[in-house]
Amino acid sequence: MLLDSTTEDIVRVAVLGDRDAIEKLLLIKGKRILYTVMKLLPNKEDAKDAAQDSMLYIYQHISELKNPLALDTWMYRVVSRTCVSLIRKTIIQPSFMSFSQLTF
Repeated sequence: MLLDSTTEDIVRVAVLGDRDAIEKLLLIKGKRILYTVMKLLPNKEDAKDAAQDSMLYIYQHISELKNPLALDTWMYRVVSRTCVSLIRKTIIQPSFMSFSQLTF
């Protein structure tokens, strides 16, 4: 059980693939992730989606973290890249009109 562990210890175990440790880490850092996303994205629904996507990425790729002390920096990069990706999709996504909306 990881209740008495420090965050650094939890990160070290999470990097090894321990699912309980990863979940505990996301519980500890979840509010910070959401706060960061809310600062980067004005739309609340987009922010929630980006936070969820960021947490999923972190869950799946935590083993790539080489230095547990760099967790916050790595997480910020994940969150900011997720937000930028969402912004790009929103800007680039073409809007289509249906034939019924066309006037000649």
